[in-house]
Amino acid sequence: MTMTSRLSPSRLLDLNVSHDALFSTIGALVKEWEFLRMKLTIEEKDGILVVRPDVSRIDATVAVPLKTELSQQVAAGHWYIAVDLGGVDFIDSSGLGALATVRKQLGGSGALALYGIQPTVKSMFKLTRMDKVFAIFDNEEDALSSIMG
Repeated sequence: MTMTSRLSPSRLLDLNVSHDALFSTIGALVKEWEFLRMKLTIEEKDGILVVRPDVSRIDATVAVPLKTELSQQVAAGHWYIAVDLGGVDFIDSSGLGALATVRKQLGGSGALALYGIQPTVKSMFKLTRMDKVFAIFDNEEDALSSIMG
């Protein structure tokens, strides 16, 4: 018996649909990942990496690529990082966790400063007591000055 004789035309159609659906899902995930990665602006100012998440929400969908990108930057030798959260109006525990992971990765060898935090986001930092963990500043100038010492 050959392979085609064991599979009815309807079964072949089912396999094709499943195959197409699988590749469609994988394609959508890859596009989403690339989309999220493009939503992060990174520039260097006086040896300090300035990072701007160009999203209004840092939740579980954004936290993973944010943490990955920042961790890769630290691994590449960028030990001084300032994160502009001015455009962010929501952050959840996964977003806070991503930032905490990067801070821990820097240890005592580097610095992570956050600035431009909106009131709703600042309340989340206070509620979770993360305002005691992170160096938080009103603006970029103060954040960069703090890092430069």
